[in-house]
Amino acid sequence: MYELRFPDTSTPFEADDTSAERRRAIILHTAANVDRLAYVVDFLRNQSAPFGEAFVLADQLHVGLGESAIALAVLAAVDCGWLAALPRDRGDPREIVNSFLRALVPWKVGTGNGSSGDWDMPLVNLVAIACRYSAYLSKETHAHLVDVLLDQHGPIDLDQLTKDYWLQAIPETENHVLMIEAARYLTNQLRGEDNEAVTLFLLNMLQGFLCFDFREYNARPYQAFSVRTITLLHDFAKDDRLRVAAWMVLDYLSAKFAASSNGLRRCVPFRRRAEYTDLTGLFESDADQESPRFLALTGMQKFYAVGDPTLTSMGGGDIGVPAVLSPYRPPLAMVDLMMNNQGKHYYQRFRHSGVELFASTPDFLISAGGIWMESGHGYDEWIGYKDCSIPLATVVMPSERGVGVDVSHFVRISGTKGKEWGGHGARNRINTGVAPGFTCGRNVNLPDRSHPLRDGQVPQDLLTAGDVRYHGPLILIDCTTLSKPQQHYLAVWREAVKGNRHVDNFGWVAVAPAGSESFDDFERNVVAAGGSGPFSADGLNHLAIAGMPPVFFTPQGDLTNKYLWPIRAQTGGWIDVSGWPLAWGNVMNSEGHSGVIHVDHPLFEVPHSGASLRSLPVPLGALGVPYPSSIDG
Repeated sequence: MYELRFPDTSTPFEADDTSAERRRAIILHTAANVDRLAYVVDFLRNQSAPFGEAFVLADQLHVGLGESAIALAVLAAVDCGWLAALPRDRGDPREIVNSFLRALVPWKVGTGNGSSGDWDMPLVNLVAIACRYSAYLSKETHAHLVDVLLDQHGPIDLDQLTKDYWLQAIPETENHVLMIEAARYLTNQLRGEDNEAVTLFLLNMLQGFLCFDFREYNARPYQAFSVRTITLLHDFAKDDRLRVAAWMVLDYLSAKFAASSNGLRRCVPFRRRAEYTDLTGLFESDADQESPRFLALTGMQKFYAVGDPTLTSMGGGDIGVPAVLSPYRPPLAMVDLMMNNQGKHYYQRFRHSGVELFASTPDFLISAGGIWMESGHGYDEWIGYKDCSIPLATVVMPSERGVGVDVSHFVRISGTKGKEWGGHGARNRINTGVAPGFTCGRNVNLPDRSHPLRDGQVPQDLLTAGDVRYHGPLILIDCTTLSKPQQHYLAVWREAVKGNRHVDNFGWVAVAPAGSESFDDFERNVVAAGGSGPFSADGLNHLAIAGMPPVFFTPQGDLTNKYLWPIRAQTGGWIDVSGWPLAWGNVMNSEGHSGVIHVDHPLFEVPHSGASLRSLPVPLGALGVPYPSSIDG
């Protein structure tokens, strides 16, 4: 097995300088599994039935996406001149890939399991092989690939845009439609078939992403499938409109990741699949799918060294390999925002089907958990609400290296409790109360020492490890005095709730950078602002801590309308988030939901992603959108 190791990086220029080493490491680590393809070939040759019918054993073989990524990586290694680095226990890796491709027979595309669907998942990688590495395929293999395996071509099949569920036709999922039609477009392009209708269909999808984000926003694992497909369109679409549209969507995703992450860690609401809601590790293989992609693109292992030292979240190559093969690189300013905490002083909101909010300083990121959202395709109760968006905890994520790789390691507001995905607890979990340096809600929790780090360490107990001061229900914590110092102060106010099995307490958390004042001053300012209470869970509260924006808030929000923001207007009125534009803040701003999005860096001018990575950003005298001194709509 080729060990997955590459240099750690901390700046965009280091990321650029080491990109070739990452490319080699990721490709060879994946291609080293070439014997897996030989095993699959042996299995298929011993079957009397065609592969599609024999696919009943796919749960044991996992034939499909992983194997196609291995085949792609092997051919990439051959193309780069690294054939000698690959194992040859089962023969020449090139011939193994050729034999593997000739042994495959396509099955059904679209939602399914095994032979009943999902052929479009490996199909996208097979299209990539046809576009990139046909020179390394035998004449027989190439003919089988183009004429048999690339079976999605010609006009759009309208029946593939829906799927049957209990005799009801419901819309096919977004990622499947995108994979099927992108494969169709590129196969038509290879075969010289008419492509205008498919092109317009894909342009409409890509425009929709820039107007409204993805219907399957941040989906696990489906975001990775969609991004891989858009990257392929960026790389190989000959239609300039389509190639540029894919480029724009990739830039949008890069900017959004930069604004929503800290040290490549993300804890963001997602729509599909609900079973991943309780996954608290930020670097688990089924956690956020964009983190490993940007690890491949930047090499920054600041928190991976603690949370995933062997980089297992890179998976079987289906995320990393397409990322490093593509010429796409994120805009330099957005890479800087991901890697350099100096510029992470911003407030950012997103309004798609759901809501995302982020308040950042160089010392911490507050990331909202979102609201409960229907799947968007209907019949949720029939499938147990598994495609709905279940709100996560709102977390306060410190920036210090090695601090926090699991949700349980953070100060967090978990929201209304409840395990049922469509039940009272999930639907009433309104975790959107985030303003600059402030968050509020139900079930305020401190770090849980019962979830150890991967190296055996446990999260710091904030109530015993540092300077802690009490004023009734108000807790003030000097995080600079912890054994692993964090450069901020915390004010936590919470009050117990009795007789409600879904709610233990309600309250708020305020966070201030330690460099702006002493802890004594922070304590005086919070207490002077009335921080010791009382506060109401369902009424209007006001908190004006010196040095922080004043905030009006209702911790539990309005339980009859999840779109009413727990952060109230300066007049005390409710703010309806359903009228927000796609993006608003210091990093990204959209003109409503028109598809026009402006991207800024809090410290530097943003060059176009096509600019040289060696072009230094130009400092700006002031932000295009000032860091808010108050929140009012």
